[in-house]
Amino acid sequence: MGFEITSKESPLFLAVGLILILLSFLAYRNLTPPLSSRWKWTLGALRILAFLTVAVTLIRPIVSYVHKPKPQVGILLDVSESMSLPTSPGPEAPQDTRLEMARKVLGELLKESSGKIAPRVFFFAGETSEVASFEKAKVESMKVLTARTSIARALEKVSKEMWDASSFVILGDGVDNGDIDPLEAARKMGVPVHVMDPGGQGELADAEVSEVRSSPEAFLGAKIEIASTIRATGLHGREATVLLSEGGRVLSSKKIMLPDSFREEEVKFETVPQEPGIHFFQIEIPKLSGEFVVANNKKAFAVDVLKESTRLLYCEGKLSWDFTFLKRNLEKEKGLSTVFLVLERDGKWRCYGERPVFAFPKTAAELKEFDVLILGDLPVDEIRREEDKVLDFLKEGKGVLVLGGRDPSGVQRFQHTKLLDALPVLLRRGPLSFPEQYVNPKLTDKGKSHLVTAIGENTEDTQTLWQDLPPIVSPAGSVFPKEGSEVLVEGQIPGFPLIIAGRYGLGRILVINANSIWRWDLLAGDLSGTNVVFTRLVSDAVQWLSEKEAGKKLNIKPEKDVYGRGEEITFSGWLKDIDYRPIKDANIKVSVGRKTLVLNPDEEAGSYSRTVELPPGRYSYEILAARGNEELARDKGELLVEDTGAEMRRLGTGADLLRRISEVTGGKFFTQDKTLELAREIVKSARLSYERREFDVWRSPAPFILLLLFLGLEWTIRRRFGLP
Repeated sequence: MGFEITSKESPLFLAVGLILILLSFLAYRNLTPPLSSRWKWTLGALRILAFLTVAVTLIRPIVSYVHKPKPQVGILLDVSESMSLPTSPGPEAPQDTRLEMARKVLGELLKESSGKIAPRVFFFAGETSEVASFEKAKVESMKVLTARTSIARALEKVSKEMWDASSFVILGDGVDNGDIDPLEAARKMGVPVHVMDPGGQGELADAEVSEVRSSPEAFLGAKIEIASTIRATGLHGREATVLLSEGGRVLSSKKIMLPDSFREEEVKFETVPQEPGIHFFQIEIPKLSGEFVVANNKKAFAVDVLKESTRLLYCEGKLSWDFTFLKRNLEKEKGLSTVFLVLERDGKWRCYGERPVFAFPKTAAELKEFDVLILGDLPVDEIRREEDKVLDFLKEGKGVLVLGGRDPSGVQRFQHTKLLDALPVLLRRGPLSFPEQYVNPKLTDKGKSHLVTAIGENTEDTQTLWQDLPPIVSPAGSVFPKEGSEVLVEGQIPGFPLIIAGRYGLGRILVINANSIWRWDLLAGDLSGTNVVFTRLVSDAVQWLSEKEAGKKLNIKPEKDVYGRGEEITFSGWLKDIDYRPIKDANIKVSVGRKTLVLNPDEEAGSYSRTVELPPGRYSYEILAARGNEELARDKGELLVEDTGAEMRRLGTGADLLRRISEVTGGKFFTQDKTLELAREIVKSARLSYERREFDVWRSPAPFILLLLFLGLEWTIRRRFGLP
């Protein structure tokens, strides 16, 4: 460490100081009363030191020196739930947990590198926090076990807090269930990350229900098919019982032989729910002898049992490509019961669908058994024959979709029917003004947020999807939107409204003023790689037309019905008015368990969300949306938080992930018996850094303190001997 002294002022002040020192020496040669030589020299020295302090301060010296600090090393200790697992598979082996082993390694590491590095220790799991000392870490580590791990977030935090670190060390089992890729975070570190896996070697004896597959919805009385996947390690060839239960009641059981660790066993069940509502089922394997962990022997899943499906009647005047593609998409819709009627040349109806209906409903009451009616390319005579029943159908709150059809006149065929009053468009009277032609669809401002046409994740995504669609045929003639109706999609040429929404009575009516809409399904895949627009358009149109609620529309719910322990639960969604316009200024509260959550609005997106973490258990929640003192909407539901979290689903370590983290950062991978080698590597790879430090005497209080000290001592001695 070398010193260097520089000055910002002229040395003249130092010369003046030396003169004052000389005068001080002469002043103490003859004193009255006389003093002994010892006290004369003492008083003279104090006066000289005082003047010397002033003189040195006035020249404003700056003392510079070079400092070589110890290398900064960040040590991350994994304290997540998986670290509570034993390190060795056999019952005869010492049963230290991974966490206990990691703590021992940490102690040895700090001992071996003592005086050579400046370590900082961090706990990490779902969150990351620094601990003041190893002894504190040793005590607290058993108290902070959590059910999730995010290695990426831990790396991001320590790299910000220790930007000048020489290296980092991870002491953990490599189990990661965070939402960020650890390797991406590791690549941004810029320094070596050394890792040590304290998980030990060998397989723990364990049976696991790793996956359950079933339909999330079913209808009352219908069969539910369930497929579960069973994995096992260290139990190959053992017999196990797999149970299907609900609310603690066993519904079915099957015997299986457990597979080895390289295979999976699929076990299938069937059950028929007898009550509507959400049902929480569970697949479980009772504990086997010698099994280390039973937390992952069960897995819950939910099925929402519906009373009845939405019933749809599609009446078409002739077979066409539009009919074929619409029928195919409607048949795929879950929760939709469909009947397809096609008018034959002899005037008789031919039925396609789930129910044997061979004619248009004879009475209004029969028609009202359906929720949605699609009117395709029907002859005018047939429209006039059924128009009264269709009008009553709409007045009762049902939904009708009108298709342009293959006839060149399109919806102009309704010109002389009673249904003209129900349509959301006005028709030009007289001869057709221009022939049919291909037009490209263009989403309107209203269409960007309407349920039927807002098919993307956001407004930008929605616009892109619609822009990529191929053109379709717009019928001859002109139509104009009625007052109160909404044009959702129009042609890029003005005067071509393609999709128009409106109301009649208590019902809703949607007009697609075009034909060849099959092109949006068949050809969309060639342009954008997906037919999501056509599929979502059909699905959302049926949903909008079948909606029976008047007033506000609330769609706030958790992302799923079953969560693992420690998993974050996000309630999100939107609130819309009767016309499906977002309500952005509402106060939405969710009451779940003993907590009441106020959802955070996203005004730009028109949505609300809030995240919470709940302990294991079954919960009912209630959602209340209000604006001021006015209640806008209310909803309720149920969710389940399992006893088992993601940490205990797979009992192996993430040694491969740890090894890759070390590789991409230039670090090294060590096993638990290589602590000494790890300590040496940390010191070896440490970056030697030098800091040039400066001390400005002028800005320091030290000269003032010294001056007071010297003058104070001088004054005290003078008073003692009666000197002036």
